[in-house]
Amino acid sequence: MDTIATAGCNFPNCPRTTLYEASERDIRLVLASDAVSGIYEQGRKELAGVGTHFRDAEDFQIWGAGNAG
Repeated sequence: MDTIATAGCNFPNCPRTTLYEASERDIRLVLASDAVSGIYEQGRKELAGVGTHFRDAEDFQIWGAGNAG
């Protein structure tokens, strides 16, 4: 696995932890920022600092369709 695409509930807990754990394993990080509840500006800055790419949910659908199969 080289990329993890993340969305979910309660950013300060599950999505944030998932991204930080993946960053420690040199996995490419992508967050659907409009599909995460509880995200805040400082959290976005911290994630950008570990290399997270921010996309919206529509971009995920386009990306997923191009990478399926």
